[in-house]
Amino acid sequence: MKVKNIVLTVVVSTSAFVGQAYAANDSYVGLGFGSAKYDTAVSNVGGTATLDEKDSAIKLFYGFNVAPRVAVELHYADFGETSLKGNNGDTFDIGSSSFSFTANNASIVSETTSFGVAGVFKLFEEAAFNPYLKAGVHRWSFDATVSSASSATASVSDDGFDVFFGLGAEVKLSDNFFVTAGFESYNVGDDDAAVATIAAKFVF
Repeated sequence: MKVKNIVLTVVVSTSAFVGQAYAANDSYVGLGFGSAKYDTAVSNVGGTATLDEKDSAIKLFYGFNVAPRVAVELHYADFGETSLKGNNGDTFDIGSSSFSFTANNASIVSETTSFGVAGVFKLFEEAAFNPYLKAGVHRWSFDATVSSASSATASVSDDGFDVFFGLGAEVKLSDNFFVTAGFESYNVGDDDAAVATIAAKFVF
């Protein structure tokens, strides 16, 4: 909770300059693609069961500079799907608890998305290659579908408010076009998601 409050304070304090900075500095939009690994806390998968915690990721973002080396950035991100599949008698653990499938062709498929805001802190004011750090808060949404060959499909949904952190670098190809590569780590309730993307960024 203390970390979440600290990050929120930093983002809100940075955003306090928005009214003045928006008219004087560049804004930008971007689209990124990459990979996500979602830590489901599932382990010790046995029998014919399979666990897939990796998928493609996509991220849309919009930002504006509030100081020469500081920006506020909004994003929407889709972390893709995770899946746990198995048959009757297959076992798996979640945390310290053990479970087993009671039907054949059973699956638990989940998808997580994120809306967030962050402060972006660049190493240099102007550079062709510019590393950055990022810290923010995000609202995540989690949807899971449970199904098997012998039962109707059921769904479970959850959402919450957590922090995330990131680092990366951008390469300036022209005054209005940049390519960025970044890694971000998101808290999602009791779970975590790690996302790596390469993005095209357009300044206007």
